[in-house]
Amino acid sequence: MSKSMRWGSMRWGSIVAAAALGAVAWGAGAVAPAQAEPAVLVQLPGAIASANMEYVGTVPIESPGVSHAVREVGDQRLLYVNGAKGLTIYDIDDPADPQRVGFLLLPHSQNEDIQVSEDGTRAIIAADGGLLVPIQATRGLHIVDTSDPSSPEVVAWLDDAAGGTNHTATCADDACEWIYGNRGAIYRVPADADGTEDIRTLNNSWFDLDERVTSSHALNRSVHLDPETGQPVTIMISDSEPRLIMDATDPANPVLLATSDPADHEGDGFLQHNNARPNAADWTPRSLDGGASRGPAAGLPITASPKANGVPGGTQHAAVLPTNDDPFGGHLRPGELVIGNSESNIVPQCDDQSGGLTTFSIADFDQGATMEPLHTFRPVNGTWLDGNPAANGLGCSGHWFDIRDGDTLIAASWYEHGVKVIEVLPDYSMQEVGFFQPVVGAAGAASWVVDDDGTEYIFSTDYERGLDIIRFHRDAPRATEAEMRTAAMAVTQANPIADVERLICELGGQG
Repeated sequence: MSKSMRWGSMRWGSIVAAAALGAVAWGAGAVAPAQAEPAVLVQLPGAIASANMEYVGTVPIESPGVSHAVREVGDQRLLYVNGAKGLTIYDIDDPADPQRVGFLLLPHSQNEDIQVSEDGTRAIIAADGGLLVPIQATRGLHIVDTSDPSSPEVVAWLDDAAGGTNHTATCADDACEWIYGNRGAIYRVPADADGTEDIRTLNNSWFDLDERVTSSHALNRSVHLDPETGQPVTIMISDSEPRLIMDATDPANPVLLATSDPADHEGDGFLQHNNARPNAADWTPRSLDGGASRGPAAGLPITASPKANGVPGGTQHAAVLPTNDDPFGGHLRPGELVIGNSESNIVPQCDDQSGGLTTFSIADFDQGATMEPLHTFRPVNGTWLDGNPAANGLGCSGHWFDIRDGDTLIAASWYEHGVKVIEVLPDYSMQEVGFFQPVVGAAGAASWVVDDDGTEYIFSTDYERGLDIIRFHRDAPRATEAEMRTAAMAVTQANPIADVERLICELGGQG
C-alpha cells in the first residue's frame, strides 16, 4: 500500500468515526433538539501554555474541527462551528460554558472559512471535496438557513458540475446575498432562495480584473464610508498572486484598485492563505488632505528585519516617526495596514522560508499604489540542543488568524505549534507574547471572543482535538523565550491525522 493511500485510509477513518460520533450524539436526523444543551466540555491532557493563556476545556465532538464564526444575534452570542460532519450552532453567552443549540448533518470537505450573515440568518459552506479516497460526501456551494438556530437547513445548493466547487467563499455584503468564490466566480443568492436555480452565477469573474490571477485561497471583506458621499464602500482583498484590492460596492462589477507584487509575498512563494484589514471603517484617503503618498515611509530603504525567536523575519521599512491617528502607534493611518499570511504545506523544516504572518502597508491603495510588505513573523525549528525541534512533520506554517479593531494582538493558529498570540508593534514588526501548545493537535483556526464583563477568550478549532477554549489574561506575564522554546520542544514528531489534513490540502492545490 502506498504512503498516500495509507494516510488516506487513516484520515478517512477519522472522518467516519467522527460522523458516527455525531450520529450517536445528535440522533440520525439533521436537527438538534430545540432546547440548548450543555456542550460536552472536557479537559484533554498534554498541553503547555504560557501564564497568560488559561486552558478552559475542549469540545471533542467537534473533531475534525475546521472553521468557525461568531455573531451577535439579538440578545444571543452564537458560535457557528463547521467540520467534516456538518454545522453545529452554540450559544456562547458564557464563552466558558457553550450550549448546543442546533446541528446540521452535512458530511463535506473542506470548508475552511464558514461565512455567516451579519444577522446570523444565513451560513455559507463551500466544499471542494478535497479527499484522497472516494467517499459519500457533498461538494459544492451550500446556502444554509440559520434563522432558527435550533433547526439549520440547506435551502439552496450548487454542485461542482454546475460551477459551485470552491475551497472557500466570501460574502460580499452583510446579508450574504452576494458571494465571491475563491476560484473567481461571483454568485447572487436572493434572500428567499429555496433551490439550486436561485444561485445565479454571473458570467464575469473577479479573476478577470488581473490576467495574472489563476487561483486564490480566500478573500477578506471590509467596509468604510466614502468621505464625500457618506455611503458605505466595500473593499475585497484577495489571497492570490498577486493580491488584488477591489472596490466591490457593486458586487456584480468589482473595480480593481491596487495589487501586490508577487515577489513580495513573504519571499517564499507559498500559498497565500488569508488576510485581515483592521480598523478599516476608520479609513480616510490621504489625497483629501494632501497627505504625502506612502506617508513618512515613502522612499525609505528596505532593511533586514529583527529576528522572530531567532529566525530572520523577512523585510521591514526603516523606522519612521509615529503619528497620533494609528491604533498601532506607527506611521500608517487606520485601515492602511493589512495582515496576511502564507501556508507552507509538506515542508518539514521551520526556516526563513516557512509560511508566516506578514504586515503590509496599503497606503494610497485608492490611488493604485502597490501593497508594500513591512515585516514577516515565522514559526521556528532549531537543532534540538537550542530547545527547538529540528523537524515539524509535513508542515511548519501559520493558518487562520484573527485581530480585533482597536487592538494590537493577533490570535493565530499554527498547526502543531498550536495557538499563538502575536503583538503588532508600532514599527509593524511582530512578536510572540503567548502560546497554547498541545503536544498532540493541529490548530486550524483561532478567533477572539469577549465576554460581557470584558473577559477575553480564544476559540480554536483543531483538526485533531475539536474546539479548544482558552481564557486570555492580558495582565498576566507574557511568554518568555525560554517558555516558548520548551513548548516547541514538546512537539517532537508528526501527528498522522494532522499530516493527512495538510497533505489533502496540498494535493488539492489549496491550504
